[in-house]
Amino acid sequence: MEFRNSGRLEDQIVQNQFTAYLRIAVRRKVKDVLNKRKKWRQTEMLTDFQEVGPWEWQRAIRTQDPAEVFAELEALKALLAELSSRDRGIFLGRALYGWDFEMLGRAYGLTYQGTAAVYHRVLRRLRQVLGRECT
Repeated sequence: MEFRNSGRLEDQIVQNQFTAYLRIAVRRKVKDVLNKRKKWRQTEMLTDFQEVGPWEWQRAIRTQDPAEVFAELEALKALLAELSSRDRGIFLGRALYGWDFEMLGRAYGLTYQGTAAVYHRVLRRLRQVLGRECT
């Protein structure tokens, strides 16, 4: 049964102070988590296949002209060949394996923002090469 103590005794004063501390700490933690999620959503680029069913993107690839798919793969291969090993590692680590920018940054000696910048520069170059929106 919940009841509010009078706060007159020393134990009750300490209990009230601790309860207030816990409430504030929990409120701050919730706020921090929500802010991190908001920041992540603002910086991350959603991929096309996340918005559709699990096999619809494969069906879309199968309906494309094979010559067009082959040309895109060759353009991607050429782009990856001209990238530095660091840029290629960051792009493939993020795109293929879904590793986060912090982990990639530690591996390559970069900050989170530096790693994200490298990744987004590679994406921009890929869009220019392919001439369309890509994931």
